Amino acid sequence: TGKNVELIFKNNDTLPLMHNLLLVKPGTRIEVVNDAIAMGAEGMANNYVPDNPNVLAATPLIQIGNSYSLYFKAPEKPGDYEYVCTYPGHGLIMWGTLFVD
Repeated sequence: TGKNVELIFKNNDTLPLMHNLLLVKPGTRIEVVNDAIAMGAEGMANNYVPDNPNVLAATPLIQIGNSYSLYFKAPEKPGDYEYVCTYPGHGLIMWGTLFVD
């Protein structure tokens, strides 16, 4: 908890798709995904990162073959924090859990 984290996110997809990664508070992944979808046309300009207080850290959209280093402080409260890609259509299958203890 509370430690500095460097997460290197590489888009090594085999399809020419963009991806992002949002770290969110426990139990809020679906809400954040729905907020990203609701961004509509302005989503792309904002990297499909919604203005939602449950988003703790986020990368921009990453093109295939590129990477991004995301620096953030791990949450102070132990728990299971989900991360998710909020590019349209990805949020229901592209997610995982960061265990903070």
